Amino acid sequence: MADDTPAGPPATLSSPAEVVDLLPPLADAVLLLDFDGCLSGLVDDPEAAVPADGAVNALVALAARTRVVLVSGRPVAFLRRQVPIEVGVSYAGGHGAEYAEGADEVQPLVDVEVVQRRRDAAIRDLDDLLGDQPGWYVEPKPTGVAVHSRRVADPTAYLDRVREVLASHTGDDMVVLPSHEVLELRPAGVDKGTAAEHLLGDDSRLPVSFGDDVTDEAMFAVAVDRGGMAVVVSTEPRHTHAVARVRDPDDVVAVLAAWAERA
Repeated sequence: MADDTPAGPPATLSSPAEVVDLLPPLADAVLLLDFDGCLSGLVDDPEAAVPADGAVNALVALAARTRVVLVSGRPVAFLRRQVPIEVGVSYAGGHGAEYAEGADEVQPLVDVEVVQRRRDAAIRDLDDLLGDQPGWYVEPKPTGVAVHSRRVADPTAYLDRVREVLASHTGDDMVVLPSHEVLELRPAGVDKGTAAEHLLGDDSRLPVSFGDDVTDEAMFAVAVDRGGMAVVVSTEPRHTHAVARVRDPDDVVAVLAAWAERA
């Protein structure tokens, strides 16, 4: 697997038109996309996240011409509600713990019984810790659990204790993953990079990946290692494998729509 530690300089902020100029012909590319913060804006209520205006239409146009894969920490079931199977995309959920080709049955890439046993034990401990604390949101997933602090006025008061609870349920099969105002207990040995490798297989086309989070860097590394490229979505510069940076999901949609229209 490619090295997922960002070592390069911060990616240059680019306009959508400048990013489109960097992209390979669609026939030579495979598209890998995160959902939250990339196709959808970050929102206080994770269940309220929806694709940005124009995102689904752009994906329909792209999927008609090349392979498109959503690679997300979200469950495949959630991704399918937001980007229906009729769009023609594939899905990798749970940071690579599960995947599905289009309408096919969801396939786990981990020992679901073991993972869910640890998840359920962690949820019980989190409920004991946070049950009467306002703003905290515990999100069960098919292969883990995420604890969101975006709606908490002062998360520092409980953040270390949340981290300790999650860490108590780690081991050879589970790890704790920090993200944007989220701590997540998820399976070890899988990430967005392993998901990308699995779904790409021996496809020789160039991967083009978009994402906003540090968890996307593993996917970016795979894209670059295979001769493709990555675009990070961020208002602030950061060290990344990406060669370009756009500001927000609206910029991503603009890039995707223009790419789909390019001959």
